[in-house]
Parts: sequence; C-alpha cells; structure tokens
Amino acid sequence: GKDLFWIYCGGIILTVITLGIYYVWFFKELLAYRAQHTVFQGHRFSFNVRGRDLLLFAIVAYFGTIITFGLAFPWIYNWGTKLI
Repeated sequence: GKDLFWIYCGGIILTVITLGIYYVWFFKELLAYRAQHTVFQGHRFSFNVRGRDLLLFAIVAYFGTIITFGLAFPWIYNWGTKLI
C-alpha cells in the first residue's frame, strides 16, 4: 500500500541523488518490507541485515568476480545466500 509507495519514491530519489550508492539501502528496505508483510502459520518474518553489510557484499562480489575472472563466484554466491 502506501508504505511501499513511499519506500519506492524515497529510494528512487535518493538512489539518483547519490549516484546509486543508496541502492543497497533501498534494496534492504524492500526486502525488509516484503519479509515483514509475509505471514506463515501466524508468525511474521523479519529481515535483520544492515545496509552496510549489503554494500560490503556488493563491493566484494563485484571486485572478487572480476579479479578472479569468475572463479570466486560460487563462494560469493554462497556468502550472499547466507547473508540474505
């Protein structure tokens, strides 16, 4: 509803203003919203990852994949699935 609309509006504006740096925090907010609005057997999910953890993952994944010519991708992918 309205909450998701404002998350998108604020996230897109801040991502453009910061030249994409805010995107990881925007992505975190979207994942947190989706988790908080998911109910399974009467229990709500939570999403406890911080934006800076996602930023660190994105930087390491980008450079780790480039530097190793893609050989580190399985380890980076595994780290990402544990993070999220």
